[in-house]
Amino acid sequence: MRAAGFPEASSARLALIDERSGVARQLLAAALLAISLQPQCTEATLPAAAFVTPPAFALQIRGSLIREVNFRFGVGSPVPVIAGQIMQESRFSANAVSPAGALGLMQFMPKTAEWAAVAGKLGQAQPLDPLWSLRAGVWYDWYLHDQLKRFDTECDHWHFTLSAYNGGLKYVLERQALASKPGSWTIAGPINPGIKPESQRENVEYSPKILYYFQPAFQSWGIAQCL
Repeated sequence: MRAAGFPEASSARLALIDERSGVARQLLAAALLAISLQPQCTEATLPAAAFVTPPAFALQIRGSLIREVNFRFGVGSPVPVIAGQIMQESRFSANAVSPAGALGLMQFMPKTAEWAAVAGKLGQAQPLDPLWSLRAGVWYDWYLHDQLKRFDTECDHWHFTLSAYNGGLKYVLERQALASKPGSWTIAGPINPGIKPESQRENVEYSPKILYYFQPAFQSWGIAQCL
């Protein structure tokens, strides 16, 4: 589900986040995000609490999520990343429908769901079925992660993967082709490959919100990235 993001981030701000590690980086990124989101914040786009709390349904499907992620990525996989992504996409609402028509936990557009069902051998596309959406979303993340070969760090790798999930693999590859350092998300991510400015802004904001704002709430679920 596409939600209103924080105002346009500068490369310098993203670079600053990229240089920090551990709790200091987490707090810095969360503070920047909270400040930037404030003018546009609504109940639909940001949890009311200062710190994200996993919804009840997230706890119900935690075991299924861990099994799916471990199956695709191996034991000790980045479950917190994908849990944070589900928070960004649907707030763990299995029946979520976006204004654009994206459906379910992982907010698949109908055509993308049909493609994933065939490409991933996932059976009939059922984006409003939470277990199918979970399985398909994890498979799609794995597919994108596997397709992206140019990255400086695993943190960069996940920024690029999430960017591709949100805006398309084609545009991530085009950004990398135009970048002076194609493996650095800080350098390549802000490059507009020729899409609408609002789409570019949404895309460049997507992965930081997941990795630095939502992911920490699920850090105990597995191996976190970028924190």
